[in-house]
Amino acid sequence: KLLHITSGQVLLAVGNRFYGPLNLLEDASHRPYVNLQLRSGTRVVKGFMADDAHPAVMLTVNQSGFQEDLHAQAPVDIVFVRSLKRMAFDMFTDEALLSKLSQSIAENRSERERFEEWATTQLEAAELFSDDKRIRAARRSRIRRLMHEIQSNDRFFTTITDLLSRAVDRRAKDQSFFEAIVKQLADNPALMQRLESHRVIAAQINHLRETVSQLEIKRNALKADIARKTEIERREAEKSYQSLLDRKDALEREVESRTRALGLANEVGELLQKKNELEEKVNGLAQKREKFYNEIESVDAHLQNAVQNAHKYAFDGAIASKLLQAASEWETDSQKANFTQRAQLISRLKVSAESGPALRNRLVEEVQRYRNYDVNTILNLFISVTQNFLTVFSGDPGSGKTSICEIIAHVLGLRSLYKNAAVLESGLWRNPLASNRFLTVPVERGWTSKRDFIGYYNPLSKTFESVDSRRIEAFAELDAESRLAGADLPYFMLLDEANLSPMEYYWGDFMRLCDAQGRTEYVSFGGGATYAVTDALRFLATINNDFTTESLSPRLIDRADVIRLPELETASGIMPAAGDLKPLVSWKAMKELFGAHTQAGRFEETEDLLDDIYAAFRSSLGICVSARTRLAIEGYVRAASRVFEANGRPAHISAVDYAVVQRIMPRIDGNGAQYREKLEALQSLFDGNGLDLSRRTLAEILERGDNSMGWYRFF
Repeated sequence: KLLHITSGQVLLAVGNRFYGPLNLLEDASHRPYVNLQLRSGTRVVKGFMADDAHPAVMLTVNQSGFQEDLHAQAPVDIVFVRSLKRMAFDMFTDEALLSKLSQSIAENRSERERFEEWATTQLEAAELFSDDKRIRAARRSRIRRLMHEIQSNDRFFTTITDLLSRAVDRRAKDQSFFEAIVKQLADNPALMQRLESHRVIAAQINHLRETVSQLEIKRNALKADIARKTEIERREAEKSYQSLLDRKDALEREVESRTRALGLANEVGELLQKKNELEEKVNGLAQKREKFYNEIESVDAHLQNAVQNAHKYAFDGAIASKLLQAASEWETDSQKANFTQRAQLISRLKVSAESGPALRNRLVEEVQRYRNYDVNTILNLFISVTQNFLTVFSGDPGSGKTSICEIIAHVLGLRSLYKNAAVLESGLWRNPLASNRFLTVPVERGWTSKRDFIGYYNPLSKTFESVDSRRIEAFAELDAESRLAGADLPYFMLLDEANLSPMEYYWGDFMRLCDAQGRTEYVSFGGGATYAVTDALRFLATINNDFTTESLSPRLIDRADVIRLPELETASGIMPAAGDLKPLVSWKAMKELFGAHTQAGRFEETEDLLDDIYAAFRSSLGICVSARTRLAIEGYVRAASRVFEANGRPAHISAVDYAVVQRIMPRIDGNGAQYREKLEALQSLFDGNGLDLSRRTLAEILERGDNSMGWYRFF
């Protein structure tokens, strides 16, 4: 560094040898070095050598210079080469020289015998050794010496082999010893070839080969014997199987004969039961007819008396009341009969035979025709609708909330029921469109009770009055279907713009049904109209988040899934065609595929993670997750972990992600910097467990809150 040497030639002094001259080079740190280039070429380095006849004359001088503005000196050794002996140094070691030769010569005994003949013709070759005659002659001498040593070593090879054999016998039970031998043979194939070439090893190998040959002969004989016995047993089994088949056919014929006899007996019993039921109906109708006749006679007498005394009965309402009551009873009976016939027709409709993965894939493909959602987003919709009595779709206007509800009903065949031939021919619906099992209810501002939603019973006209009669008819149809085992189609009712009025006011009677868990419950609408609500009824609700709408209460949020839809792309905003007929999907198939099965799914792997999340919401935000919500999350995770795709993370982690966003995060509602810090702590929990959807949703809440004077809300 002091001398700033960047080029020039130097000698490399090693003992009494001086290699060079060599070019002086610099590395990246400005340190000097030389390259002997021994990795390629002939490995001959030229230089000088000092001995007694040619002593080295050395001179050390101090070279002056400046280093960091300071004067300094460095010693430099100078050698006078004019008096030294010029040399060509052979840098090949014995091992390297033999390695060079072994590229064309095998190491076994038979190949080694050819070495002398090969050496005679090849030792003069300059390309393998050197152009220097002295180097070439020295290397030939070294090769002959090494070959002589190899031949001498071969005399001891037999003794070494015998010793190795005895050592192996002594360590027969040492597993590590044999593993070491196998590793050596695997790492050095040439060693195996040398062992096989030795006469002792060769004799043992030949003996083992003869033993193997004898064992193969015995094995083939055993195979033939086994095959012969197997064939005999197979023939006996076929005879036994044929005998069993004949016995089975005979039993089936006997069962069929007895079934026909039992069927006739059952039909007779059913006919007798129907006869008794018809007789009871006839008796009942006869009683009603006699009652009507008596009332008519009473009315006639009353009318005659009224005509004669018109001034007394001009304002008497008895006649009108009796007529209205009779008309109401007749209309009620007629409607009940109509709803029963509708239920019977619904139970006979053909449903799709698809189930399991086939049904899952078809539903996803059908929805993706209209919305460019990923697979798990679509499956989340079906799981939520199947498991929850109420599913809420939240978002800004135009985000596709109403349309996705219509698409879900469409792919399940619920919006094209009116095109079914059996429905059209039945004439049970005045308007065939009323047969569809997807009903939209536009919610209006100012609704305060179920009277606004369903309607009310008018005691004066003794009829049920409603803005849309299909609403009360939907409950009447489900009531009739509850008495039939074959009715198995879902019914979706959409509360559009549901939070224009407080849902707890007009939908309050249905909140208790959220905990039905598959049980049949009952609702009353007045006038003796009490209807059974089956598990097949599902409510969907769309809500907007602005100052014109009402907030959802914690009571309602605790009973529903709240789904925030992805942003709707313009190109994916198409809707199903009105005449597109879709196969009906049974409610049983939906429950089996998307239902909350307690013994299925990978919920146990997520219990610790969910416990951490529950604790974080409770300690940070004061949000206690109720037992109802925990059960709902468990059911959701079990179903989703079975059907979700693993997109870069396990399916059960994605299931937890969706469940947290839809069941717990809707309760986030607070303000202030301290509340924001607690949300940021929750964000770190989401980041550490790969809950990407929860993390993104919370980031949106934080961003909206920062732009809303520090008010952080889910909605």
